[in-house]
Amino acid sequence: MRASPDSASRSAIAEAQQQARAGDTAWRDWLVRVNRGEAAVVQLVTTADVDICGVPDRIEVTNHGVWIERDAHPPKIEEQIREIAYKDVGPLHDALLVRGVDVPVQEIEDMFFHVELDPALVRSSAT
Repeated sequence: MRASPDSASRSAIAEAQQQARAGDTAWRDWLVRVNRGEAAVVQLVTTADVDICGVPDRIEVTNHGVWIERDAHPPKIEEQIREIAYKDVGPLHDALLVRGVDVPVQEIEDMFFHVELDPALVRSSAT
């Protein structure tokens, strides 16, 4: 899994602003934290390397507009993202099925998700 700054973050932030104006205090809090540099909107790309009939293949599922807390310690960001990753299990399972790979959802959930942080995300969180 790779986490990087989301090019669609403006859209996610605009949506959050609309919700905050409608009275959603949770979104208002997230926006305050983004403005302070304490939070960010990222894109997660979850990959599964599989072997289909002897042919290696890579399956990717992309999740835009994921809100995370920034932290000066990359392992804390990685753990946060690893926890968020479980919501991508269903789409990853579906993508595997389309390719003819039938892995039980529970087996995917039990897998360890390695998180790779984009260097730009690490740099921006360290400041």
